[in-house]
Amino acid sequence: MVNSYGEFSDFCRDSGNQWSTLPGSIILCGIAILVSAFLLWRSQRKKAAVGRREMQLFLLGYVVISICEIFTIGGFPLNDTVRIVFVAIHIGAITATSWILMLNGAVGYQLLDDGTAVSIGLLLISSLIIFVGTGYIALDTGLGWTDFWNSTLSPPNQAYALYTLYQLVPLFFIVVFFLLEAFLVLRILGERKPMLYLLTAALLFAISQVFQYVISVHICNGTDGKINGGLFSTLFTLLSVVMIWVFWRMADSDYDFEDEVSDDEYVGTKNGTSSTRAQSTAASKRRKVEVPAKEAPRRQAWETEYSRTVEKTIQPADDGTLGQSVQEREEERKRKRLRKDTKPFQRGIIRHVVLVLDLSEAMMEKDMRPNRFITMVNYTQDYVREFFEQNPISQMSVLGMHDGVCIRVSELSGNPAEHVAAIQGLRSKDDGKEPKGSPSLQNALELARATLYHTPSHGTREVIVVFGSLLSLDPGDIHQSVKACVRDRIRVSVIGMSARLKICTEIVRRTNAGDESEYTIATDQEMLKELLLATTTPPVIRQSAPADTTVAAPPAQSSQSAAALMMMGFPSRVVEDQLTINPPSKNKEDNEAEQNGEANGTKKDEDDGEEQKASESGRPAFTPRYLGSTLRVTFSKPTAANFGSTARAMAAFERLIRFEDTAGKIVYGNLDKETPTKEIEGSVVEVLDGDVKSGFKKTGGKATVGKLLCPLPTTNIIHCVGLNYRRHAEECNLQIPTHPAIFTKPSDALAGPLESIPIPSPCQSQLDYEGELTLVIGRDCKNVAAADYRSVLLGYTVGNDISARNYQLPASVSGGQFGYAKSFDKFAPIGPCIVSTQVLPDPQKLGLQTRVNGQLRQQTGTDDMIYSIGQVVEHLSRGTTLRAGTVILTGTPSGVGLFMEPKGFLADGDTVEVYVEGIGSLVNKVVFE
Repeated sequence: MVNSYGEFSDFCRDSGNQWSTLPGSIILCGIAILVSAFLLWRSQRKKAAVGRREMQLFLLGYVVISICEIFTIGGFPLNDTVRIVFVAIHIGAITATSWILMLNGAVGYQLLDDGTAVSIGLLLISSLIIFVGTGYIALDTGLGWTDFWNSTLSPPNQAYALYTLYQLVPLFFIVVFFLLEAFLVLRILGERKPMLYLLTAALLFAISQVFQYVISVHICNGTDGKINGGLFSTLFTLLSVVMIWVFWRMADSDYDFEDEVSDDEYVGTKNGTSSTRAQSTAASKRRKVEVPAKEAPRRQAWETEYSRTVEKTIQPADDGTLGQSVQEREEERKRKRLRKDTKPFQRGIIRHVVLVLDLSEAMMEKDMRPNRFITMVNYTQDYVREFFEQNPISQMSVLGMHDGVCIRVSELSGNPAEHVAAIQGLRSKDDGKEPKGSPSLQNALELARATLYHTPSHGTREVIVVFGSLLSLDPGDIHQSVKACVRDRIRVSVIGMSARLKICTEIVRRTNAGDESEYTIATDQEMLKELLLATTTPPVIRQSAPADTTVAAPPAQSSQSAAALMMMGFPSRVVEDQLTINPPSKNKEDNEAEQNGEANGTKKDEDDGEEQKASESGRPAFTPRYLGSTLRVTFSKPTAANFGSTARAMAAFERLIRFEDTAGKIVYGNLDKETPTKEIEGSVVEVLDGDVKSGFKKTGGKATVGKLLCPLPTTNIIHCVGLNYRRHAEECNLQIPTHPAIFTKPSDALAGPLESIPIPSPCQSQLDYEGELTLVIGRDCKNVAAADYRSVLLGYTVGNDISARNYQLPASVSGGQFGYAKSFDKFAPIGPCIVSTQVLPDPQKLGLQTRVNGQLRQQTGTDDMIYSIGQVVEHLSRGTTLRAGTVILTGTPSGVGLFMEPKGFLADGDTVEVYVEGIGSLVNKVVFE
């Protein structure tokens, strides 16, 4: 009977060699062995699942544990020596199996390719060392082979030492496993359902430990040794193992195969069919009905809709039923997806995929049922689910093309549910994403490049385009965008739904090292689905074709790609000092063209055919509208104003910040990406030298942001534009002026991000907010044309035109003048950074939001402006010198607190957050004095 851990024999759990517990314990251990064997068999069928071999080793270890428990808790009357041997094997198996389980938790991170001879060999060797070492210590403790334990440890301490090996070390391994898997599922995969099984497994394991060390003693004592309490611990441990296997099966789900084959081979049945053995046996027992095959007439996809009905697409089976034929076609598709020439380790890499969907009018053609658009939406949802089943640690973003612009349908993430919901939302006509206009391949490539801007180099960068139109409405030279994709190692695949286009062939050929096989045409909806699902497997790494001299490949591109694939880490695992993708900017070729007097985008490749020229000449003029998160790139002719010395000085930064470092020194810095405002403090940024008037240059040094300050130390004047949004003018019920309405604020009204705004007592009754896109002038200028406004801007930032409405309205109080109500100290906070004009090429396509204590108050796009940014700069500089550092607030949209019911005026302690897309959030707290 189990008493305490005072002697080694207490670990044996044989209840005093009583035979009364033998049947139940042996039966339960036998069930555990059978269940483990079944799970091993099921694991064997999951050929391409991540960590399959490692999971099988864990199950084999549990089988050894169950066999040992037949003798340790089964009640067999064994002599002391034999019993000690079984206990030592039991302890060694528990420790080694727990070690294998912990390594299973690390398999999903793909630090080393799973299932290979190297990974399995390391796992076997390490677990064997742990098994032999732990078993030897247990045997030496029980049999006293050496005097080490007897001379160094007392009998109670010997038991405690063995208890550490028997329970505490395995417990540590198991806890690490649960933590690793929980982090993988929640933070990396973004899933919730697998956590149910993982938590259930952890709960069952905890219950088993409670039974073993608390309840089992009372059961054993209460029944005078007739019932061994360890039996219940074995039961709950078995259930925990089953839940761990179910969790692994869900997190790494893949397809079952009938035969034992390699993951990279295509294996079919000898008779050419895909029916299973069970189906063949059942079919032989039924009376077969011969159904004569009817050959469908050969027709084109657009000639008839009947050719794609179920009767023509799926032929009936021998017994006249459709079930078997449907399953055969599904199995055939599954095998085809594994046919691609991919290396085994490629299936565990991190893929960063941008899926671009054609949302133009051409997608309303009915050569697919019910039309191309609905067919594409339905099949891309299946594609997303399949993609994340085969690439569980990858990320995806979905874009759309219509009206000459490219819109963002979903952000880059690893959550398939988010992408599926976003694609389903395309069928709703409320958000302006319905098919219309013409697509723009160039804008799609540029937005895809921006999406993949900060992805790490050790994963793949891929763009998959579903293109159904016959033309592309591009704003500039698309060949330059293709060259940029090649330089950034972005691979583009195109699935066409119309005639084969030369520009698509060129895009695929250049970005795939001369290989054009990634450009295919879907002639019907079944082929469209096949082509989409074929891209769920990683692309093949090919050497650059030496004959293709269209564009020079990056040096050592093939070796870099192979090394990148071998890293197989997560995006957060590597911090790169230098960007792996250069931002869109003037490259060396453009500079050479400018020196030779050639306009940007006017030089065409000599091999352009009539098809491409006709496509370019047929581009209609259009006026794009704001469609959420959009990108439209405008390529204009370079001028001295655009690319002069001032522009080069401004280009030294992407997102300019001003801060106090940890030593108390105030310096300028450069943020390399949009960062939440509260996370800027404490981050390490590149230090810049200079000021607004003289320009900035990189120093090569770095500093930690101690306190974020206003991006400008001071300003000469703050210009403000009133009534510059159409919807705001409508809610004010005011007539739109013929020229921008201008008022000013003094320099002392300037404030920075995260700064508290003091509110004087007379201004507290009707305090209001006005979120605005804000400009900062970069050099002294006068009489600037609207088309040249970028040449004088330092960049864009976010502003809040805080207003005391009680001094502004009614007109009898202010005399129609707004300045006094808005000019109090710190009533014009700006920040958190100044974004270069090269980062935001079109300020008229930005989203703006204002929140008060988290509640959304303002939300619109800058395309709702009455007067554009260029018109505002032209108007303010007409006959007037704008000094470097001048701040211009360009107006606020609808949604201010004055026109809310009830009124939405600010109260003491309220936090106002103004967000502008691509810049960041300006956060300030109002404090009543």
